[in-house]
Amino acid sequence: MRYDSRTGHHNMYREYRDVSICGAVSKMYQDVAARHRSRFSNVQIVRTAQVPDDMLRKTWNKEYLEKDIKFPITHRVLRPSSKALKKTFVARRPRTCFDN
Repeated sequence: MRYDSRTGHHNMYREYRDVSICGAVSKMYQDVAARHRSRFSNVQIVRTAQVPDDMLRKTWNKEYLEKDIKFPITHRVLRPSSKALKKTFVARRPRTCFDN
């Protein structure tokens, strides 16, 4: 990838995880716009390819290669067991942090 900034031209190697190359390209445009404040017209894609697992360079992509990967549940809202127990207005805030 190559992009133009206010100070000059920059070349980069980037890795993105997605189910399609088009989705990865969309993520790349969003990422470059967020991190480097570069517009769509200033970004040039030099090459796209599917990288095999053993050729990955970036550590944030290597984290997903493990077989026993777990994602924590950070926000859980308890729902009523039936519609009859549902309340429209409740006098307390919902409890979303559970220790178990």
